[in-house]
Amino acid sequence: MKIKFRILFIVWIVIILTVSSIPDLRIIPQWHLTWKDKISHFVEYAVFALLFLLMLKQENRITNSKKAFFTVSFFGLLLAIIDELHQLFIPGRSTDFLDIVADFLGIVIMIIVFNLIRNHRLRLALVRKK
Repeated sequence: MKIKFRILFIVWIVIILTVSSIPDLRIIPQWHLTWKDKISHFVEYAVFALLFLLMLKQENRITNSKKAFFTVSFFGLLLAIIDELHQLFIPGRSTDFLDIVADFLGIVIMIIVFNLIRNHRLRLALVRKK
């Protein structure tokens, strides 16, 4: 059975928006880190970017790395902004610009890692053909 990354991608977006709709969310244990919330935002949107990229790859839509970078970054940033603005209306939740920054960093770092792995695999394939 082939994994349908489009379905996983949509489910992940629903999870992001559902979790951000929970009033007074206390899902993260009391770590001794100052940036624990930012780490969760970073990971949440890194997974978003990975699923988005895997979906694009599976559907043969990655023809240009720059275009994929722009597309995933743009829609990821848009979702992050909408998510933070949406939290203005949830009791016990707040909007934080640094959450958007952490979200965007998660997206960008995942795109870079994805492209590094993809380029490495392409080089290996070329070497094997020789």
